[in-house]
Amino acid sequence: MPSIRFLLPALATLAFSLPASADEPVAATASPAETPAQAEPSTFDQGVEAFARGQFQEARAFFDVVLKARASADEGARAKALRDLADRYMRTGAHLVFPAGNAVAGKAPANLPDERTDDEIVQYYLLSVPYGLGIGVYASMLAKADSPAGIVFPVLAGIGLAAGAMAYADHGNTRPYGEPQAIVSGALVGMQLALPMLHYADSSSAKENIGYLLGAVTLGGAAGLGANHAWGTTPGEMSFVGSSALWANVLGALGSAAGRASGDTYAAVSLASVAAGTAVGALYARELSPSIAHVRYLDFGALAGGIALGGLYFGLTGSSGNAEVGAIVAGVGVIGGGIATAIFTKGMRRDEPRRATAFQWSPTITPTAGGATLGIGGTF
Repeated sequence: MPSIRFLLPALATLAFSLPASADEPVAATASPAETPAQAEPSTFDQGVEAFARGQFQEARAFFDVVLKARASADEGARAKALRDLADRYMRTGAHLVFPAGNAVAGKAPANLPDERTDDEIVQYYLLSVPYGLGIGVYASMLAKADSPAGIVFPVLAGIGLAAGAMAYADHGNTRPYGEPQAIVSGALVGMQLALPMLHYADSSSAKENIGYLLGAVTLGGAAGLGANHAWGTTPGEMSFVGSSALWANVLGALGSAAGRASGDTYAAVSLASVAAGTAVGALYARELSPSIAHVRYLDFGALAGGIALGGLYFGLTGSSGNAEVGAIVAGVGVIGGGIATAIFTKGMRRDEPRRATAFQWSPTITPTAGGATLGIGGTF
C-alpha cells in the first residue's frame, strides 16, 4: 500500500495555494470581501482538517459542499484540487504519515502505516500456548497414549507447531494493522460460544469435547481474520468486541446464579449473552473506535466494580449473606464500574482504521410518491 509522507507546513501550503490543475495555474481573482454564497464559513477548514487526519472520504464530502455552494474562484480552485486529491488517495488506499510530534487540530494523526503493532502481536503469540496445548492433548488422545512421555511430547510439539505457524505468518512484520488482535478476539469469542454448546452435546468423551473447542476457536479466529480484511478493523475495535462478549457472559452468569438457573437454562443464557454481547460490540465498535488501552481500562473498571460491591456486600453481611443477592450486587458493580470508567476515560484518543477497504456500505432512503424506497449503497 503506498505511503505518502507529508509535513504539516507542506499541507498548509497545499491547502491555501494549490491551483486547480497541475498544468494551468489559477490566479486569485477574488477580493477579500468575497465570501462563499451558501457554504458555511468553516466548511473548507473542516475539509482541510479531515484531509490532514487522513479521513479522505469525509474531506471529500466537505469540499463537495464548498463547490456546490459556488464558492469564490480562489477557494473553489483549492477545494476542487484537494477534493480530487482526497478522492485519489481514498481510491488507492494511500495514507498520510506525519513526523513524530506533529498534530492537527490538537489530535494525533490517525492514518499511520498499515502494519500490526507490537502490543497486539504479544496476545497473538500468547494464544499459541493454549491452542497448541489443546492440539497436543487431542493428538495424545487420538494416539491413546498411556505414558507421561506420550502426553508431554505431543503437547510440546503442539505448542511449538502453533507458535511456529504464527511466527511464519508474521515473518517480516507483514501482517496488516489489527489482524492479530482480530484473530485473538475471534478465537476467544468462539471459545465462549462453544462452552455452553458442550452442555447440549452431552458428550462424556474428553476427546470429543476438546475437539469441539479446538474447532470453535479455529472458526472464531478465522471469522476475526475475515472481519479484519473486510472492514479493516483496528486492534481496539476487535478488543472491544471481545470484551463486550466477555462481560455480557459474566452478567449472564451472575443473573443465572441469582435465579438459581438449571444447567440447561444456564447454558442457554450463556450462549445468548455471548451472542448478544458480540453483536452489540460489533455494532458500536467502529463508532466508538477505542484503543486497546481504553478497552483495558473499561475491563479494569468493570472487574473492580464487581469485586468491590460484591466483596462489600459479603463483608458486611458475613455468613448471613444471600448468594443470590450477592450475585445481583456484583452485577450492579460490574455495570457501574464499566460506566464510571467510560465517563472518566471518554477523552482518550480514538484508534482510527489505517486502510481503505473494498467493503463499505450505508443505508439509503429515497422519497417516492406515497412512501419511500429503502436500499443499500456502497462499494463491494
